[in-house]
Amino acid sequence: MDTAAAPQAASLDPGLQLVLPGRSVTFGQALSWIPRSWTLIKKAPLMWILSLLILMVGNVVLQLVPVIGAIAVNLLQPVYMAGFAVACRSLETGGEFELEQILAGFKTRSTDLLIIGALLLLGMLVIVAVFGALFVALIGWAALSGLVDAVISNDPQRAADLVQGMWLPTLLAFLTAMLLVVPLMAAYWFAPYLTLMHAVKPVAAMKESLMACVRNFFQMFVYGLGMLVVGLVVALPAIIPILGWIFTMCAYLVLAMMSIAAIYTSYRDIFTEEVSRPAAATVTL
Repeated sequence: MDTAAAPQAASLDPGLQLVLPGRSVTFGQALSWIPRSWTLIKKAPLMWILSLLILMVGNVVLQLVPVIGAIAVNLLQPVYMAGFAVACRSLETGGEFELEQILAGFKTRSTDLLIIGALLLLGMLVIVAVFGALFVALIGWAALSGLVDAVISNDPQRAADLVQGMWLPTLLAFLTAMLLVVPLMAAYWFAPYLTLMHAVKPVAAMKESLMACVRNFFQMFVYGLGMLVVGLVVALPAIIPILGWIFTMCAYLVLAMMSIAAIYTSYRDIFTEEVSRPAAATVTL
């Protein structure tokens, strides 16, 4: 594949050269994203846990505000997710993981990151609208009105009969929505990193992310399969009451951290070229 290196003036880290379009990686590289993500986590496990817990609590608090909270969570998601790129880069080059790094997106190129969040939110709203319209079209107003009437009139048997006949249209509408969610998430996947680390504009970043995911579709499928296997393995102790449940909950917290770190390791393989390997982080906020 012919790759063109982007100018470095806009890069947050002069040691990373942006490569566009994104590379097509090997299956071996895709599988390496998992152990490499674990390597990043091992360098600062407490900071990973602390930062993730802070973000989780922050999201819960925002969700307490009706409507506006949910909108804020979606808008801010790429802003704080991009900050993990700075933290991972620091760890990769021998630096520290600091909470300030997670806030990098609030200090640098925040407007562009918010636009990515807005585009993601808009895309999700469109998909919900498509699902609703297709659901109504497949079921029909008469059946839907009948279900509402059965619920209001407290007729559980009639409601159950109507619901039983709706499973296939519901499944078709759901699968259609999922077909739309996949490219939307592919467009979002690398976009925050490209915008924060290399000043790629929101629409261009989402386009490059989508094309990179398409170009590496089977490789990312292998990576996803690998993560699924890890997830199933760590779920096995859950059959043991209490201690097994606690272990599994902790394991899934680690798995969440690995998923975030794996976005960075995949971004490094697909979109960047190492220009220099400084002894400490060179990211400038």
